[in-house]
Amino acid sequence: MGVSSLVFVGAAALLSSLCFWLSIPVLGLLFFYSYTKRFTVLCHLVLGFVISLAPVGAWVALTGTLNWGIAMLAAALWFYIAGFDILYACQDIDFDREHGLFSLPVYLGPARAMQVSNLLHGLFLVFLLGMYGYFDMHAVFLVFWGVIAGLIVFEHRLVKPEDLSRIDVAFFHVNSAVSVLLFAGILIQAFLRGAHDRFPTFVVAVSGASGVITGCVLISALLNRRMKVATVLSDAGVKVLTHEMGYDAEAGFPSFLKANGVDPILLKHLSVFSQDEIAAAPASGSFRQDGMVVVPCSMKTLAAVAAGFADNLITRACDVTLKERRPLIMVSRETPMNLIHLENMVRLTRAGGVILPASPSFYSFPKTVDALVDTVVARIMDHLGVDQALMPRWEGMR
Repeated sequence: MGVSSLVFVGAAALLSSLCFWLSIPVLGLLFFYSYTKRFTVLCHLVLGFVISLAPVGAWVALTGTLNWGIAMLAAALWFYIAGFDILYACQDIDFDREHGLFSLPVYLGPARAMQVSNLLHGLFLVFLLGMYGYFDMHAVFLVFWGVIAGLIVFEHRLVKPEDLSRIDVAFFHVNSAVSVLLFAGILIQAFLRGAHDRFPTFVVAVSGASGVITGCVLISALLNRRMKVATVLSDAGVKVLTHEMGYDAEAGFPSFLKANGVDPILLKHLSVFSQDEIAAAPASGSFRQDGMVVVPCSMKTLAAVAAGFADNLITRACDVTLKERRPLIMVSRETPMNLIHLENMVRLTRAGGVILPASPSFYSFPKTVDALVDTVVARIMDHLGVDQALMPRWEGMR
């Protein structure tokens, strides 16, 4: 056991310092569980909780973060394992009483203990649905969920308070089937989702105007909606990002988004380009994208696009977006504006672009800078045709 523990902690340390520090309390919980039957009837929940940490540990090892989706999977496993452990403990009632051990079947009796098991297995199914919704999984997973739900009902019909003779069938056959189906359902839906779903793709360019937080919030919001985002950073935009938001160019833009709360698993949908990568995918009309936003949009960038001067990846991608008749939104952030600015905006509007100044609204009573920014990002997403819940919609004055 000592060697296994050292290997466990050592392997965690090789993954990351976070995994190393988390491995120690997890190891303690594993040792602690074996003593819980000596003093608490909740030993079944302790067992379920300890085992439910396995997928959480795998997730932390891969992403370095936690989210509600993996928490729901862990909760589902917690309640499923605890529920079955209660059923299995029903056959040990006499032994536990003789040796002074604790369990829910000893405390409540087998009939009421099985009712608790029913409740826990119901929660197992509910949390699986929560995971399905959070990760926006392929609908085929619901087929597997339905079969698993049927097996859970069958399991509880096999084991009755007055007849525990088929509990081994429930354990060795039904439980095994549930495990295989859950794994297969997650794997198959992931394959189908990746093979057949085309995520909407948007190009978001950050130019050198002030207010780069608006661009960052938009990119985060699109990623959170499971959209693909091709981000183009201008040289001036990088300087403003560094000045206004503490951006570290050496660490890179994905690390910056991760540090600002974006789920790392969503970063697989992000690609990042500099303005000088003129041959990158967004420069071609054959690149499949569903719209482009320049946010914030400097007057220099707006003037270049209005004049058809495609001298870098941002202006070229804008030019392509217009010629392909796709949505182009320029989030201008300049005040006051001179006649040249206004004429460029008119020219761009006539060419099919949308001028959407970074002007926040106040009818939702924003209390913070972030809330003000959200009012602008919400309007951008509306024009892209993407659902958003950043701010409530106006329903009339009451």
